[in-house]
Amino acid sequence: SEIPEGVASIADYAFYGCTGLSEIVIPSGVVRIGESAFHSCKNLKTVVFPDSLKTVEEEAFYGCRALTDLTLPKQLTYLGEGAFSACTALSEVVIPETLTRIRASTFSSCTSLSSVVASKNLTAIEEGAFLYCLSLAEFDIPNGVTVIGREAFRACESLTEVKIPIGVTALEVGVFSNCTNLTSVSLHTDLKAVMSSAFSGCRSLMNVTLPDGVCEIGNRAFAGCLSLTGMSVPDSVTKIGQGAFSDCGGLTDVTIGKGVLTVGRDALSGCAALSSITVSPENSVYRSEGNCLIEKATDTLIAGCQTSVIPNSVKTIAERAFWGCRLLTDLTVPDGVTTIGEKAFFGCTALEALVMPDSVTKIGWNALGGCTALQSLTLPFVGASRNSTDKTHLGYIFGASRYPDNKNVVPASLKTLVVTDCETIGAGAFWEVYALTDVTLPDSVTAIGKNAFGDCKGLTRISFGGTVTEWNALILNSAGNTALADCTVICIDGTLTK
Repeated sequence: SEIPEGVASIADYAFYGCTGLSEIVIPSGVVRIGESAFHSCKNLKTVVFPDSLKTVEEEAFYGCRALTDLTLPKQLTYLGEGAFSACTALSEVVIPETLTRIRASTFSSCTSLSSVVASKNLTAIEEGAFLYCLSLAEFDIPNGVTVIGREAFRACESLTEVKIPIGVTALEVGVFSNCTNLTSVSLHTDLKAVMSSAFSGCRSLMNVTLPDGVCEIGNRAFAGCLSLTGMSVPDSVTKIGQGAFSDCGGLTDVTIGKGVLTVGRDALSGCAALSSITVSPENSVYRSEGNCLIEKATDTLIAGCQTSVIPNSVKTIAERAFWGCRLLTDLTVPDGVTTIGEKAFFGCTALEALVMPDSVTKIGWNALGGCTALQSLTLPFVGASRNSTDKTHLGYIFGASRYPDNKNVVPASLKTLVVTDCETIGAGAFWEVYALTDVTLPDSVTAIGKNAFGDCKGLTRISFGGTVTEWNALILNSAGNTALADCTVICIDGTLTK
């Protein structure tokens, strides 16, 4: 198709979906190309723009996936949102000096785009401007840019280095997320906030220095930065969001400044290599002791690591406090701890033994889920809480909502269980926990519920803290506890054999 001389504007949708169009020369005098004018012209390879062109509207060339050559005119002043989005063959772009903004999604999903020469007059790179530009290996952000929108460079997998200019005060949500080859980031002192998921999934990012002046680290801001080895949170930061550094598998040490007032859940979860947690002694809300992060007012252990020694002052171990500490092999929970939060030790795959003291009154669901190496466990009671009438099965603390699922969640490695301080072993407590061979019960037990020891195929010995007479009375009216007939019971005054 040829556009006749004298045309000043190409109308919206003028050539929408013209799949037979392979090249187009826009004649001199055209000042505007309308919205979606060449949208989905999937065989369009070449476009020649006149110097007169000033405006390219929204999605004008969206989905022109054969377009390879593109020279934008020097007088262009407006480039609309998504103007060249999904032009998957486009490899090089020069942004003219007349443009001050790269609008939302302008070059998103241009998967072959490897080179962009940016206008020195740019002031803003908007939301998703280069989203999924998988081949973009280098982009020099001009010094005049003060706004970089959310997900502007998300999933630019070839990008290796970024320098944030002076004037940028916030790195928006997901701005560099999943830039999997990004190794270096330079941040300026004007920066005030690193927002949610800003660098999440940047698995090659090795070193980030947060400037003094940053006030907020958002949710999952650095989650999954596997190569990050150290992080110093400056005194200016007041908030660390949920999961801010979660799953940073190479992170070994974290230092938290005096200004932090809030640390979100999972901030350090899944940091398997973490061995040092330090909080400024001037911090008014948190302290560090024994490589544990502790909330002062409640004596709650917020986060631990592979070298943690839990202080005697701790009352609560928070939800997910040791989540994913895969190198944790040994831990003592001190007397005085009353609450173990949900998933507190989830995924501690090297943990072989754990003793919970009698001071514990509540253990959260799935607290020990995924502790696949656990061989010996000492508990004050079985289930969620002492002498509870529901959630009385061992599998509850391994992630089973009901006792028939015990066998699916209790680790096959668990051979020895010691119960120290309860009156009732509830219904289905050990139902089909096949791996257990040795169980110890205190003399305080006065009732064993239905199916508590049902189908415990591996059980060979029970040690009971009471007498033979007390044991016989205990099991007299218990139902469904078939395994008791096939094991040895050791009481304080004698032994019962099968």
